[in-house]
Amino acid sequence: MSNPFDAIARIGVVPVIAIEDVKDAVPLADALLAGGLPVAEITFRTPAAADVLAKLAADRPDLIVGAGTVLDLASLEACRLGGAKFGNGGKLTV
Repeated sequence: MSNPFDAIARIGVVPVIAIEDVKDAVPLADALLAGGLPVAEITFRTPAAADVLAKLAADRPDLIVGAGTVLDLASLEACRLGGAKFGNGGKLTV
């Protein structure tokens, strides 16, 4: 895979998503992919964020999945283990 930031620059937009239930993750990813947006930033503002990120990384490898609102080391580790391709949140980076 190429550098995710190069791909994001070509795409030109990053949908920022807060999902409350992991069951909603794949249908949303499918809609993004069908609409020509192969990228999503999953915010760590919901309890389901780590599970959503891991599900999308595993089930939709064509989606460039990243993490946002990564504010603590536990969330950072969840992003890394879950397969995030990028992340942001203050001083922490994936």
